[in-house]
Parts: sequence; structure tokens; C-alpha cells
Amino acid sequence: MTVENILKTSFRLDAFLFEFISNFLLIFLILILMLIKKIEKIKNLKLFYATSFSLVFIISVVTTWAISRYYSKFSAEPFVSPSHVILFSILKATPFKSDTLYFYDQGIFYILSSQFLASIFAFLAYILVFYNLKKWSNYKSKFENIHFYEIIEQKNDSNPIKFLVKELIFIVFYLITIPFIGQINAIYYNWDHFKALLITFSFLFFILFISSFFGFFTFHLFFSLIVIFCNLMAILKEKRENIITKKEVNKKITFISINGLISIILTFVLPIIVATIIWQIGKSQGVIFNF
Repeated sequence: MTVENILKTSFRLDAFLFEFISNFLLIFLILILMLIKKIEKIKNLKLFYATSFSLVFIISVVTTWAISRYYSKFSAEPFVSPSHVILFSILKATPFKSDTLYFYDQGIFYILSSQFLASIFAFLAYILVFYNLKKWSNYKSKFENIHFYEIIEQKNDSNPIKFLVKELIFIVFYLITIPFIGQINAIYYNWDHFKALLITFSFLFFILFISSFFGFFTFHLFFSLIVIFCNLMAILKEKRENIITKKEVNKKITFISINGLISIILTFVLPIIVATIIWQIGKSQGVIFNF
């Protein structure tokens, strides 16, 4: 089952389930890591996040591969991120000699639905783990006065322009590297899964580590929506406890809402732009990409 086959069909149960597994593992493990960071008070957060998030990405892909090989006798190719789905729905559908851009709209909706549902279930699973750990006597002191939504730190920067520029730079850098590593011709370049995973980890670590100095970026839309929800819950708590004024509450909510809207728009627009540029390069230069 190739990426093209998944996108050309209106629904495939196996593709839906494997996409669900990869996204569930990605979001759930990231949330657990953020919880560990909160209760253990890890100091070097930039290195911790860049390393652990990159490893979680690899784990989610490898686990999905392993499960698919066992149950379906083939290696699934999970998209993992919504932006990957948009990007390849164009590149896989459009011949590079074509004068028109095409779009596989048959499979995009059920794949995005799978990712969305997986993110919700991962968040619910995290909440379940949080409250179960909170009941254990060994962890009661560490969980004292901590709510499940407080594992994510609020951003203080309220400048939408800075946020937009940051997102543009890192999402584009992400899109022109990570999605294509797994698409390299394995036979022609003497490539294998181990090399692909190693290069993916290296690039992802680099991108995440550099972006950590600017508050990271939207590498997964549905995870970013979870972050927005948690930040809103934390703001409402501060309001109830009179920690911040009503004016500050409105300012923070406005900032979160604008940045959330920017993240949503860029997740769908930037993959289209990147795919269009790649198609134009292939068409004008006579280059045939192996996607």
C-alpha cells in the first residue's frame, strides 16, 4: 500500500487504522514527555524536547511499520502529520510534465479524520494516565497543585507578526526535508529504512532544536490545537484565582486565537505552495522527482 494508493481511495480501513496508530503514539508520547518534564523539573529543556520529540516521531513510524507488517504483510507508510497529507496529495497526483496541478481529494479527508481522532484519543489517554498517577502515593507530592493542562507553558510573546515569520521559516524548512527522506529511491541510492530513520532523526532534531529558541513551531496541527486548549484552560484558572486581570485575560486569549488561526492556515497553505514550487521546478528544468 503506497502513499498514492491511500490518497486515491475514498476510504481504506487498514490505512485509517495505521494512520490512527502512528498519530496516537506521537501525540500521547509527547504529552507524557511533557508531563515528565513538569514533575521532574528537567533543566535543559531545549535539548530534552528536541531529542525526545525526534525519538517519539521515529518510534511512532517504526511501531506502525511493525504492526502493519505483522497484520497486513506490508509496510505501512503513515503520513504522521497533516501537512504531509496535503503536500503529497498534490505531488502524487500531478505529473511533472503536466500544465495543470492536480489534487487527490478522495483520500485526504479520511486520513485527516484519522489523525484528528487519534489526537483526541491520545489526549484523553494522557488525562487518564495523569489522574491515575496522581492517585499513587509515590507521586502525590509531585502532582500537588498541578492540573493536567499545566504541562504546557504559555507563550508570553504577543506579536503575531513575529509568530507568523517564525512559523513560515520552520514549517517550510520542515516541509522541504522530513516528508521527502522516506521517498528517496531505495534501490538506486542503496537506501534502507535504517538510513532513512537516521537521516530523519538528524534533520528533525536540528529543526526542533533551532526552533526551541523561538518557542518551537506547528509541526503537527492537531497537537497545536491541544496546546491551545491547555493554554486556554490555564488562563481561565488564572482568571478564577485573580492572578491576572480581565484585560490580561482578553489579551492572552486574543494572542492565542490569532496564532492558532495562523497555524491552521499555514498548515494547509504552505504544503500547497511548496508542492507548487517543486512541480514548477520539475516542469521548467525537466527534472523528474521520484515521489
